[in-house]
Amino acid sequence: MVIGHWKRLELIKTQPQLREKLWTVVNALQSDLKPRASTWGIQILRLLRFSFPVLLLKATNVVIDLRENYRIFCSMVIYP
Repeated sequence: MVIGHWKRLELIKTQPQLREKLWTVVNALQSDLKPRASTWGIQILRLLRFSFPVLLLKATNVVIDLRENYRIFCSMVIYP
């Protein structure tokens, strides 16, 4: 897993167009999620990184909705 992350970081550093595309996708996802956030009972935190936290009250419902209705694969990460 670490090797995969290193490779992705190497590609992003050496190919600026990939970095630009990554941020385009991240910004679009965050913008799209914000209007739906209140109906799901979540808060979207806007941070300057491509992995962004979503504070969830109904995490399972959000994951199912994104997968079934929007074809966005995501999973929950629960802090211990």
